[in-house]
Amino acid sequence: MSFIDSILGMFGIGQPKISISIDSNQVKQGALVHGKVTITGGRRPLPLTAVIVRVVEKEQRRPTRAPPTPRKPSSR
Repeated sequence: MSFIDSILGMFGIGQPKISISIDSNQVKQGALVHGKVTITGGRRPLPLTAVIVRVVEKEQRRPTRAPPTPRKPSSR
């Protein structure tokens, strides 16, 4: 590994890419999650001993509509 490869690696250039996709958009708490982890190699081999995936709950709310703004009466 050259010095330039080390510097580029610090910025993620030439490093392996990891993609995670799950089979469902909604999962009940405590249920199993099924999906796929894809690791695409970089410029040089790296040892891989484990892949740890952490699932974080995200609450998504629909935006509420604001009440209409009252208009001022015209002074004509």
